[in-house]
Amino acid sequence: MPWKGYEKVESTRMEFFSGISSCLLITGPSKNHAKQYAMEFCAQSSLPYVGSEAGIHSIIQPSETPDHRWGVSCSVWVSLNSNSIEKTIVKLEKHLFRRIRSSIIPKLDVRVFGWDSFKKDNDIPLSTIKSSNFLSDFGGNYAKILSKFNKKMYCIPCMAGDFLIEDILHVYSGYMGANLFIFFTSLQEALEAEPLLKKLLLSYPSVCQIYGFAASGTKFYSSDNNTLPDALNNFKDPKNQIQSNFLYCPSLKSKLKSVSKVPANVNCIPEVILNGFSVETLKMVLKSIIDFLVNNSAVIKISAGYYNEKLGTFTIKLKDLISLK
Repeated sequence: MPWKGYEKVESTRMEFFSGISSCLLITGPSKNHAKQYAMEFCAQSSLPYVGSEAGIHSIIQPSETPDHRWGVSCSVWVSLNSNSIEKTIVKLEKHLFRRIRSSIIPKLDVRVFGWDSFKKDNDIPLSTIKSSNFLSDFGGNYAKILSKFNKKMYCIPCMAGDFLIEDILHVYSGYMGANLFIFFTSLQEALEAEPLLKKLLLSYPSVCQIYGFAASGTKFYSSDNNTLPDALNNFKDPKNQIQSNFLYCPSLKSKLKSVSKVPANVNCIPEVILNGFSVETLKMVLKSIIDFLVNNSAVIKISAGYYNEKLGTFTIKLKDLISLK
């Protein structure tokens, strides 16, 4: 191990999977407005229960946004259906505009732009989405296309002021579910570390964090999972493909005894979940998280979720991240 503290990194691997995403820039009349609008837009992120995930990438200063207001870049994700990219795009469109209708249009003085500053010059979108095709019923015969902010904006009249959204949005391929399990001595230590880690992640605009610190640490259903006693491993409905990851629950240490994965001095294990547009970038950000955490005396161990490649076909060895430059 090259440096002190990195012995906390477990010799395991994480598992993640393919997805597609549409990225937006949400702007508001103030920084706080933009952040609040983006947070509400990204809420209710759960693939099994909601059908999509969304996360914040970065806070954008007024000098860098098309309308010169504070903005927040964020993205909506769905998992890739390997049998049909077309069906996956249709699913993304459905969930993207469901979020826009419920969480963005009702907000005061909000605007939405496409956002792809994360992409490299040779990155080509998988597809484009025309906002007016999905929101025309909302504006009726009074909605129209305007040339504004050097873009084509779809304008919907609203009682408190017109809602503007860029008419052409892009779809990109990426990766979902890269993760780390962080073993803290206490819940309070995890609560103190969470905002510091969020601040770190905002400096990587091509990656978004899903949920913040995820408390549930879910695992996926498997008919051949016999690790736990039947009473603890029974899925009442196998159609619900996730349940709490009992092996990592601190309150079950005494009940599970030697089967438990929780060390004696650990009382909180949140999960960090990341989506991004390249494996290389995800690796770089995961290494930065590990670098940030290893010197925290309250962090006892760093591990990850690996499900024998039932969740996804991509894996990263945690030990390989340590030596990345």
